[in-house]
Amino acid sequence: MKMTSMVWAVCVLVALIAATNSNAAVQKYLFTGEVTTVDAALSSDFSPGDQVAGFYSFDDTVADSNPDPDVGTYEGHLTASIVNVSSGYTASLDLADTIDLTLLDNAFPTGGDNYVVSYALVGPDVNALSVEQFLLDALDEDGAMLTSDDLPASPPDISLAESATGYIRFEGQNFVNFELLSLRAVPEPSTYVLGIGLALVALGVGRRR
Repeated sequence: MKMTSMVWAVCVLVALIAATNSNAAVQKYLFTGEVTTVDAALSSDFSPGDQVAGFYSFDDTVADSNPDPDVGTYEGHLTASIVNVSSGYTASLDLADTIDLTLLDNAFPTGGDNYVVSYALVGPDVNALSVEQFLLDALDEDGAMLTSDDLPASPPDISLAESATGYIRFEGQNFVNFELLSLRAVPEPSTYVLGIGLALVALGVGRRR
């Protein structure tokens, strides 16, 4: 990753953590990624290599609406989200759209695990195309990523996934696709202050080399 991209990602994550409030029933996950492909209609504003960073928070008391013991479906549980792209684009959870979904499949057709988070976005148009949807999708065909279809107490370990991707979808089925690089819980304030300090020190050391 280029130094400027690292600095951008650290700054965005600092802002996102600072913007979230503590609530026992709300879990907050931070994600980072890197754009892999961009449809032509969006190429004026996005490019492969752009960095993606953001968070989503959800109410972990929302009940599973799927009776299948191996599939968890949690609709309407998201409370907030911000998605940032290093090209300068920012979008957020569309609170007027009640259809948001987290699907945890502990028995993928091959016996594996699938963690999918999908929700509507609101944000600036790009070339007169409105933003519509955000999605994360991690697939572990070996079934080691999830232990049940319950909302996890901590983010799934995407390093176990054979595929970890996401996209921002715009009107007309135009996509900004990205590789999901990390998914982690928002740490306690004392922890993230220490971590941010160490990250900035590391960036300074790297820059002097």
